[in-house]
Amino acid sequence: MKHYRRVVIFGLIFLTCLGLILLPRSRAISAEIQSQSIDYSRVAEVQQVAEPTSCIPIGEKIDLNNANAISFKDCPGYYPTLAKKIINNGPYESVEQVLNIRGLNLKQKKLLEDKLDFFAVTEPKTDLATRMPPRPMMR
Repeated sequence: MKHYRRVVIFGLIFLTCLGLILLPRSRAISAEIQSQSIDYSRVAEVQQVAEPTSCIPIGEKIDLNNANAISFKDCPGYYPTLAKKIINNGPYESVEQVLNIRGLNLKQKKLLEDKLDFFAVTEPKTDLATRMPPRPMMR
């Protein structure tokens, strides 16, 4: 018991000394940071540039009748739930038909409306099993 008391007392003394050594330095750094001004308009510009507007490469479109679920992986909000709904409710004759999928909530419908320009519809060439592979078996 005496040994533990010595360890605790030594630890407290050590931490107190360490605090006394580092405290003046941390106050100096804090004062230096507070004296610097931040150009918030520049921060806003950087944030606007950083936001992705497209989930696919420029000039390409996702074919709603032939794309697999992985095609939607880079599109925020689409993968996996909305991608499955899009694939399972095809084939589509026009891009706008994707808005008529039963069971879409308001958020999903808004996502689709905002990105209609990123989709295309061509003649279906791949079967549903290829586009939507089954989930691996769980052990």
